[in-house]
Formats: sequence, structure tokens, C-alpha cells
Amino acid sequence: VQTCALPICSASVFFGLAQRAALPMIVHPAQRSAAVAQNEARQNAAQIAGPALGGALFGLSWSAPFLADALSYLASLVTLPFIRTPMQARAAARPGPGVRRLRAELRAGLAWTWRQPFLRYSAFFAAAVNIWLQILTLGLIVLARRDGASAAQTGLIIGCMGVGGLAGALAAPAFQRRIPAGLTITGCMWIWAVLLAGVAAVRVPLWLCPIVT
Repeated sequence: VQTCALPICSASVFFGLAQRAALPMIVHPAQRSAAVAQNEARQNAAQIAGPALGGALFGLSWSAPFLADALSYLASLVTLPFIRTPMQARAAARPGPGVRRLRAELRAGLAWTWRQPFLRYSAFFAAAVNIWLQILTLGLIVLARRDGASAAQTGLIIGCMGVGGLAGALAAPAFQRRIPAGLTITGCMWIWAVLLAGVAAVRVPLWLCPIVT
């Protein structure tokens, strides 16, 4: 199960929001769809490789996975200053107390998002999916162990979720050009509903792999 300490989880929320806000400023508008897809593919590739790498490092030492994780954050910290795009120029041009301005901008951003039907729908959808994925991950572990899966098989099943996410990220630009975004989101929800019924019916652990992929 994916868990983390409260300070790390809280910081991850801010990092994720800043990362998504910075991407359109760094990438040319004509390349944004591909860049978003590649970023999602990177995250899913990490989900595939992470459990196996973490298990191997844990076999060397209990502290090795945490040290490797700390080094990855250090690498990010060292390389971030090399981004030369002036992402703060627009905010710096407006004088005023920082906290007060931040609150006003948050209110304005939330109000604007609420007035956009697609963005409002997407925000609720993304929140629901994030909760659902955590529940699904725990459920898969419980089901796999109940049906006699080994630790390696359970890790393989969880890794298959990353394979599916990677394939979806690579296919996203083509879908974005051909299918309206709202239809894609709604279609995904119906497909997931059908597949969840398959997860509940499976009794052979490794048969979960093609379903969660």
C-alpha cells in the first residue's frame, strides 16, 4: 500500500500542483499535449519499476530504499535551478503583501474553475479517481493474498497497474486529437465500472493482471 508521512504527503501536493502549473510555461503550446502525456508516462514507468527496485534495495539494507529516495529528491533540487523560464515574472510584477495576494489569487482561481463546466467536472473526477486508486491498490493486495498469491506475485499485480497507465499515457495524444475530452473521461468511468466487477469475480491471482492493466 502506498503510504507516506504527513509532511511528505503535504509537500507532494504542493509539488504536484506547481509541476502541473509550470509545464505549460516551459513547453511550446504545440507540444503541450505530448508533454503532458510524456510526464504521465514517466510517472507510470516509475510505478512499474519502483516496487521491484524498492524490493531489491530493501534486500540489501532496510535503509537503502530511503537513501535512494532521498538522493532522487536531491537530484531534483540540484537540477531545478537549470530551468531558465521566468515562471514567477507575472506574479512578481504585482505589488502587495504575499499572503494576501496569494489568498486573492486562490479565490479567483477557484471561482473561475467553478464557472467552467469541463474543469469543474474534471476536478471532481480527478479527486474521485485518486481516492479510488488507493482503495483499489489495497483491495488488490487483500484479494491476492486471500487467494494465495506470493509477495512477488502481489507486486507483479500492482505493477500491472503501472503498465496500463503507461500505455494510456502514450496513447493519450492520439485520443485527444480524435475524441472529445468529456467523452473520454465518461467512457473511462464506465469501463472501470465493468472491470471492477471482473476484479471481484476473479479467484486466480495472476488473472488480475490483464484486468488492472
